Amino acid sequence: MTFKRKANEGEAPMYYIKDNHQPIIEREKFELVQELLAERARGKGYSPEMAWKYQTRYPFRHKIVCGNCGRGFRHQIHNCSQPFRQEFWGCANYIERRVSTCDMRPIKNNTIERLFVRVFNKLLMNRHLLANFSTTLRMVSHAKIGGDKLDDINAEIDSLLKQEHVLLQLYEKGVTDKTLLRIEHEELIGKLGGLRAERNSIIQQIEGQDERVKQTDELISFFEGIDNPLESFDTELFETIVDKLVVKERECIVFRLKNGMELEERYKLQRGDDKV
Repeated sequence: MTFKRKANEGEAPMYYIKDNHQPIIEREKFELVQELLAERARGKGYSPEMAWKYQTRYPFRHKIVCGNCGRGFRHQIHNCSQPFRQEFWGCANYIERRVSTCDMRPIKNNTIERLFVRVFNKLLMNRHLLANFSTTLRMVSHAKIGGDKLDDINAEIDSLLKQEHVLLQLYEKGVTDKTLLRIEHEELIGKLGGLRAERNSIIQQIEGQDERVKQTDELISFFEGIDNPLESFDTELFETIVDKLVVKERECIVFRLKNGMELEERYKLQRGDDKV
């Protein structure tokens, strides 16, 4: 026994015991305070929907990772007064003045937005990118799980289909006893059904093994429903297709999509708006 403390993530049963120990404040007072807070919030026009909107007003929050040190990026505002106000995202290590730990400089918010527009339109105009990625995922999964077994099943199914074709020809010509032909045909159909069921089971196992296959197919369907290129940044679309942003270099960001596909986008740093 190691005696190491470990959080219970569901491996063992969990129990809630009410009034197990002396509380810091009485339950009645706690509930009364919660009611008063909720009533004051309503009086000022606040709502849970507004709180959610406030929490999600920065779509890149918890999305950007530093390729140097692995820390997340934080939102910053430089020159708060207009017209020089600019939003940036900076590596937490760099912001905390740990330049010796990480020297990744901040990136402009509107640069990330414009790079996303470019990524979105690239996927829209080059739909084969997702289709090719889906094919590659299936081939890798096929090699991991199905391998030669799936090929053998397909070959056996082809052989049985040819035998069925011969039996049907003999039946039509009346060359041999039709009762025997029917019996053979039923046996053949039974074998075909079993092989097809086995093949479907392996295919389902292959596709279920890698959730990325399903996510890629969903992205392909998603882009099939879009006709026009994206002209400006859209938070909802960003949330739909992007999982993480990895800042590989100061002028290079890797967009990691929900399906694991990665697209490396470069830009040119310059005064004012960067060249995207």
